[in-house]
Amino acid sequence: ASPTAIVAAGPGAYTQTTGATITLMNITVPANSIGANGKMKVERIGTNANSASNKVVGTFLAGTGIDGYTFTTTTGYRVVAELQNAGDPAVQLVNNFTGFGGQGSDTLNRRTINTTVDQALTITCQLAAATDHLTLESVEVTLVTQS
Repeated sequence: ASPTAIVAAGPGAYTQTTGATITLMNITVPANSIGANGKMKVERIGTNANSASNKVVGTFLAGTGIDGYTFTTTTGYRVVAELQNAGDPAVQLVNNFTGFGGQGSDTLNRRTINTTVDQALTITCQLAAATDHLTLESVEVTLVTQS
């Protein structure tokens, strides 16, 4: 049997969850894997619909944001977030870089996350329109242990 095209069919559509946080990735960062002066680097690349509605993405360690961005009319993004323990495994500096279509921004913040215990590393998204999409294309997590 050979496939037969349906001539009267129009373009398809899809619907999905809107206005709620969706977990795209959730892994455990093992206790003491960073050390007092070590760092964790999370680099991710994603694609999304080019539309006027908001697409929100974020990375969290132990429920605390280490980056978060809202964007609309781009078709993709690259985010690099580095969390560096500042001589104490419960005090960090967080540096974020984001690139959208050739433009970038950079921020530096402080966090207080206890890295001497297992902690959840989570990447989330939220879509405003049911016809939007966001795909997490690539994630690389690097831990550099340093005492």
